[in-house]
Amino acid sequence: MKQLNRFVAVLLLLGMLLALAGCSPYDNPERYVEIEKYRDWEVERSYIAVDDELVRGEILNDFYEFIEFNEINEGEVKNGDPISVDYILYLDDVPVIDPVENYEFYVGSGEFMTEIEEALVGTKVGETVKIPVTFPDDYTDALLAGKDGVFEFTVNHIIDVVIPELTDEFVSANSDYATYDELFAAYLERLRKHVDDTYRGLFDSRCEPDGQGGYRLKCFGIPATLISVFERDCIA
Repeated sequence: MKQLNRFVAVLLLLGMLLALAGCSPYDNPERYVEIEKYRDWEVERSYIAVDDELVRGEILNDFYEFIEFNEINEGEVKNGDPISVDYILYLDDVPVIDPVENYEFYVGSGEFMTEIEEALVGTKVGETVKIPVTFPDDYTDALLAGKDGVFEFTVNHIIDVVIPELTDEFVSANSDYATYDELFAAYLERLRKHVDDTYRGLFDSRCEPDGQGGYRLKCFGIPATLISVFERDCIA
């Protein structure tokens, strides 16, 4: 576990140090900062969690064609429901965006402002609601920043998502694997390898062999006090 913490910690340090110090071509290359000798920095592939939910999501993404999306034209919207809406935004009763039609999203996903998604909960299919909002001063759109507006939403329908049951029979008929367990194991290995390659690539791009079986940062000119604090708090 300590070796794992060191490996992850050095990746975090690399980003922090590069932002603070940069890699100046005018510095003396001999002034490399050696954090520690990583003689055996190999770690288990599971050092970053790839859980069952992530694997299942990846599987379903590849089986997307088998997922059914049915319209429910009655009832009330609940938190977590996927819905289809039309909406428009008004400032001082003047529309400031073109009407958006048949926009689909999950209520509670954070795709819209919190007050909007909370107001949509309990809305009936076919109902139109007006939702007052205040845009924050640092809103990304300068024309809306700090302004009061009113969104008008119409709920077209709720979407019933029917996910196929991933039985051995289904998997065998629609993939190169005989059972769900075989399919799951293959996807798990693929995701772990992707994570492994990604983080190892970051490490290799920022470090180099030190000639003694370990590694050192390619960047130099970093204050020794910063390194010593990091070693004390995050590595030791």
